[in-house]
Amino acid sequence: MLGLEYRPKLPNLLELLASSIFIGVSWIDFNRLNGWYVLMLPASLNWLTAEVGYVVLSAIIAVLIWIEGEMLKKTAGKLPESTFFHISSLIDSAWFFISIAVLYWVKLSPIALAVPAAYGIYTIFGWVYGTRLLKRGGIPDSPKELVIPTKYIAYSQSFALIFFSLCLLVLASPWLPMTQKPL
Repeated sequence: MLGLEYRPKLPNLLELLASSIFIGVSWIDFNRLNGWYVLMLPASLNWLTAEVGYVVLSAIIAVLIWIEGEMLKKTAGKLPESTFFHISSLIDSAWFFISIAVLYWVKLSPIALAVPAAYGIYTIFGWVYGTRLLKRGGIPDSPKELVIPTKYIAYSQSFALIFFSLCLLVLASPWLPMTQKPL
């Protein structure tokens, strides 16, 4: 059957889920568009795009990287026994894959492309740099014996400062006197 498009028959389930989650929230509206349910935000929130959301969350990731470095400094490079440290490290690692996905699936402005690209480069070079530093000092037998080199902590915190600044620049770019040529 050419020309027919498959649309799953879940609108009643989606309507039920949306109405049960957002009961009493009058500014959220779910509209049906080409067989898909679309979350409609009010006109006052038109600035809240996937790009803005990603860049704001990236700035939060930069702060997490800085905090992790401070925690590592306090323990002389040994992995802290903190739930916060473990969760934030997991989030940092997952952010690499999220950044790669954002590069492919989210339409970003030319200046905003620098954010996921920078995080990807930081992560890949961090893996290489960290591995080289560990090989010099010897790889320990257990994770409890692992000591993160101070050079790697400095690398991470330096990146966190630059990355946070980049995120602020991207967020402020609509109000800066920059000219962007159309592609």
